[in-house]
Amino acid sequence: MKWFIPILILSILLIAGCTQPIHSAPQPSACTIASDCETWCERVNCTRVACLGFWECLNNSCKWTCETGTDFYYCNQDSDCIKVAGGCCDCGGGGNATTINKNFENEWKDKLSNECKGIGCAAVMSDDPTCFKTAKCVENKCVLE
Repeated sequence: MKWFIPILILSILLIAGCTQPIHSAPQPSACTIASDCETWCERVNCTRVACLGFWECLNNSCKWTCETGTDFYYCNQDSDCIKVAGGCCDCGGGGNATTINKNFENEWKDKLSNECKGIGCAAVMSDDPTCFKTAKCVENKCVLE
């Protein structure tokens, strides 16, 4: 019986998963210091959000805070932005494209590598509109136009 609650909590965490949309972070149930959040994230193998930053523990709740200017999509000029695979499959594999700051290309590839393990892509050129657009910087955000 003493193992029931820890196993139940672990099962819920595993079922819920940790892959979140960009700019959000998974949340443990409670924390007392920021390192609790980091420890929790490492324990459940969660994927980091789309920026460099740090964990904060505010009112017993973990919050990921992005450092200014470290967002995957932040830019100052068009040359800051590059077109990359928008998901597990790029345009040459039946997928789509997105654009990010070129300084985060390796982090983006690592993110997709972690999220896309075991996923195969078709050997076909995609007709997704993003595949035919150009990377631009608009109002300090990389976009496809």
